[in-house]
Amino acid sequence: MSGFLLVCDAPAAITPTKADILDVKANFISMRDSWNRVMLSWFWPLLPEYQQQDWFSLWRSSGLTHVVMCPVMSYPHNALGPEGSDLLDDWRGQPERFATVVTRALQEGFIPIIQMTSGDGGTGHDVDVYWPALIAALSNVKKFCLGSCGFETAGGGWRSAQTSRGVTMLHNSGFGAIMLHCQPERATGASYHGEGPQSNTPPDCIWIDYHDPTRPGIGAFIENDDPWRGDEAGFWTSHGGEFIDMLWYQTPHGSKLLDPNGGGPNIGAWEDRWIEIIERLGVGGRGWRQVNLCMGEKTGYDYFHNACTDADVVRTSNRAYDLCVARSVVCGFGDGLPD
Repeated sequence: MSGFLLVCDAPAAITPTKADILDVKANFISMRDSWNRVMLSWFWPLLPEYQQQDWFSLWRSSGLTHVVMCPVMSYPHNALGPEGSDLLDDWRGQPERFATVVTRALQEGFIPIIQMTSGDGGTGHDVDVYWPALIAALSNVKKFCLGSCGFETAGGGWRSAQTSRGVTMLHNSGFGAIMLHCQPERATGASYHGEGPQSNTPPDCIWIDYHDPTRPGIGAFIENDDPWRGDEAGFWTSHGGEFIDMLWYQTPHGSKLLDPNGGGPNIGAWEDRWIEIIERLGVGGRGWRQVNLCMGEKTGYDYFHNACTDADVVRTSNRAYDLCVARSVVCGFGDGLPD
């Protein structure tokens, strides 16, 4: 049956195009289910069937087309288990089991966004230890998925050299599209560990002199194996960065995001950085390569901790959308849609 993927007697799965994959409409952490629990989307495979159906129904009724998934289902105090207990599981060593639920997502009409790791320190080694079997198990469906090295890997638990290797493997493996998820307010996988005199260089870093006559002896600290040598814009054009289709941008949390007047009347303090990214990556300005943008994570942390409301989720998405429209840039949404 042309155009469909059949798995045993299961219903036919969707077969999205690359354009569909990059048109992200997700809410992976800023909404609640029928039991008033925060819906950490990558946990749905651990839920009983009737709860899975509840989540699928809520995602559909909210106009969502994508679902974030990860073989590591971990989040402190998630309260998604029986009687409010925490759920926790790790399927990195069970690749066929993970591939089955990815296929199920497609069958339910959702495009999987696969965070290949939790992004925690040490998971950069997953590329060698777990990825070959995971990618093999996903062979029939990965072309319909948006792949990522993991949650907040760039600037977080991974070194830049590991990011280079990871995105290159995702590209060579044939994922439908590839995205980069960085630490809050970052937009590159090149390393940066602060600045100062050479004598303050941290372990496993090297010092790059700014050669700034107004700041003599001051330079940047970068990782000693960074293939981009700290070049933020150059990251997107070489050593694997050229294969990345989308930045999954993460805003700051707390008052910097949630105060609608933090940067001035009706201007959030987070907006200047988002504008900068739109004008660099969104339009391909200031010497940066143009890529797709997604307002990937913003209210999630605060929403999970009952520090913001559904209205905050929509308001911040609306503002992110308006700033893109003003610059003729289209962006996706991973943490709640604009209205």
